Amino acid sequence: MGLAYTFILSYAPQVLVGAVYSAVVLGVPFKKMGPLLAISVLAFGSVVALNRVLHGTPLLAVGCILILLLVASEWIWVCDEGERAEVISRCLTFLRQPPGIVGAGVTAGGN
Repeated sequence: MGLAYTFILSYAPQVLVGAVYSAVVLGVPFKKMGPLLAISVLAFGSVVALNRVLHGTPLLAVGCILILLLVASEWIWVCDEGERAEVISRCLTFLRQPPGIVGAGVTAGGN
């Protein structure tokens, strides 16, 4: 539970500071910040509640399902068509890379 609490206690201020900075300094408001935060808080609350009831493998299995549901719900309710297209494009680009290429000119064996 310590990891979950640490995550949420560091995530919340970061999101708030990022949203304020983007809106005030950059002039780019987060239009879908509300749904994103609501989904994240709901997922966190679910994990905290389930942690009191489940332990071991069942908790791990339910946790994995919740992560998949979190990603799916953000994909549906938070991302717009342009963002979805960009994510799909980047994933396809990554999958089409030849084996052994880790990233920007760096191979698995070193520089």
